[in-house]
Amino acid sequence: MDKIQQITIALSILMTWACNNPQNVNGETKQNASQKTEIVTKTFSIKLEGDKVKKDTINMIQSMIVYDDGQEIANRYYNLDGSVSWTDEYDYDGNGNKTGSRYFEGEGNQTAYYEYDLDSLGRRIAYRAKDVNTDTLLYDGASQYLDNGKIRRDGYFNKTGEFKYNFEYQFDEDGKEIGYIYIDLGSGDKYPSKYRYTKFNEKGEWLEREIVETEQVSSIEVREFKALK
Repeated sequence: MDKIQQITIALSILMTWACNNPQNVNGETKQNASQKTEIVTKTFSIKLEGDKVKKDTINMIQSMIVYDDGQEIANRYYNLDGSVSWTDEYDYDGNGNKTGSRYFEGEGNQTAYYEYDLDSLGRRIAYRAKDVNTDTLLYDGASQYLDNGKIRRDGYFNKTGEFKYNFEYQFDEDGKEIGYIYIDLGSGDKYPSKYRYTKFNEKGEWLEREIVETEQVSSIEVREFKALK
């Protein structure tokens, strides 16, 4: 993997990491939860039709594969033609906490793996990506949690031990993501975005949301739930 690909993958994995409450599912429950669902999220650019914001072209497709009990199996990223770009499959300990993952390119060539460090609540506070063949460290990162888990900051520790973060995610009392801030580490400029949820299914799961930047809709995300065998 080249450096740009590594950064893209790392950011995608961070953005789809379960928010502030880890999925604690024991091994017995996992064996009984045979039904799998792929939750596909498509991100659209927008266009204006009069004064209404409409979906335009797709610019990103990613998904989370889960058991019916909510335990996350894998995070997948697609090319725009629908082929699989890469998949990150999660590993768990006996308490149902994520302890790492295995990274596969395309349809199944494993090239890397991740090791996680967890806090006392089972939340990931650090990770290391390593080459699957040589165990060479490719890159690493860290997360910090504030305000009882309603804020998560993703970044890294520099050589002096100072935590530098370029993403801050915000959650409501129920753990639903309500927005995020991107921080340019060079200039220090902050670029906030917030989510505006517009459609839900009968279970209360969101189906469509708008990403709002500087009071303007910048893109629209649409979710689809697909049952897998």
